[in-house]
Amino acid sequence: MSLLIHLIYCSATTYPMQDADLVSLLETSRKNNAKAKITGILLHENGSFFQVLEGTQEAVEQLYERILHDNRHTKVVTIIREPIAKRTFGEWTMGFVKLDSQELDEIIGLNDFFAEGSSFTQLGAGRAKKLLAAFRKGRWRSKVKNQSPVQQKDGEKEVSLKSATSHISKISFAFQPIVDVEEHRVIAYEALIRGQKNEDFSNIVPEISEQEWLQFDTSCRAIAISTAARLGLPSDLHLNFMARQVKDARSAIQSTLEAAERNGINLNRIVLEIDQDKLIGDSQHFAQIIEEYRGVGLRVSIDHFGAGRAALKLLEILRPDMIALNIQIVRDIDTNGARQAIVRGVTQTCDDLGIDIVAKDVNSVEEYQWFLDEGITLIQGNLIASPAFEQFPAPQYL
Repeated sequence: MSLLIHLIYCSATTYPMQDADLVSLLETSRKNNAKAKITGILLHENGSFFQVLEGTQEAVEQLYERILHDNRHTKVVTIIREPIAKRTFGEWTMGFVKLDSQELDEIIGLNDFFAEGSSFTQLGAGRAKKLLAAFRKGRWRSKVKNQSPVQQKDGEKEVSLKSATSHISKISFAFQPIVDVEEHRVIAYEALIRGQKNEDFSNIVPEISEQEWLQFDTSCRAIAISTAARLGLPSDLHLNFMARQVKDARSAIQSTLEAAERNGINLNRIVLEIDQDKLIGDSQHFAQIIEEYRGVGLRVSIDHFGAGRAALKLLEILRPDMIALNIQIVRDIDTNGARQAIVRGVTQTCDDLGIDIVAKDVNSVEEYQWFLDEGITLIQGNLIASPAFEQFPAPQYL
């Protein structure tokens, strides 16, 4: 199966384009894109292009190479090139619609990109993703035919735990919500390992040998997925990725996706939480492995994200979908100026890269309010809801 990717770029025109020029461009592009099975969108405003190309890697890169040498384009800048699970604009065709300022205002979030003479060539990855989000939520989305919803499989399939260690039979999971307090909704539940009677399982972990660890890690996620499916998972599911060696990452991820499929959980609802301090091996190689699986919908979060140089380097290499701030940064942040400065710096970086931030382990009203004031609205912690054993607890503080 060919890898499906999208490539997002911006450019400037080499001459002022009139309506007739745009119509001619569209007519040619429609025919060529149909042959290559490429979909996407093209925006043009005041001499700037912003385009999303979706298709197989070979087809998209061949088209992009032609665009680079097209004498109608200059200042061509690649914003994002990455695998995708499915086409976002699969039902779209290129059209030519002139919008006035009033109509632009109706597309919530879009007018920002035209305001005050802003050029598309100034867009970074973070703003590009926000622009696409505005299209997905706005009235333009009505041009896309409704796709069939993913059907949940009837019942729960038992997860096979072949070669499981003796510890596997002792575990279960509690679940804690991650909420978007701005939208007043739970976006995900994190699966937290527990004993069969909800006891702390951390004292057993040191007993597990290095030889057993990969099987233990793999089996834990399989049980978490099975439990979540049995309980009727209502949102995304965050799973701790405990494989300690990069060399084990591929098999660990593959087994997780297979467990999700067996239990009728869509792969794009799975988020792997990677502990930046516990992964041993070449992080560049790990990033390459993760990139392969993004094409089937897998998402990644860096857990316990700190303020060190290693953390920022991992952002550059891994390009996660989100990060969860280290508890040492979160605790008492409302009274700690140094931590506040660190979070503001991390927030700017993540905004530029299109990465969401989760404030984790938020336990006080003061911490909660500080993050809200800074525009960080994804919150997890006992203030919102404590972990509930084999349950999906409702948030208590929104």
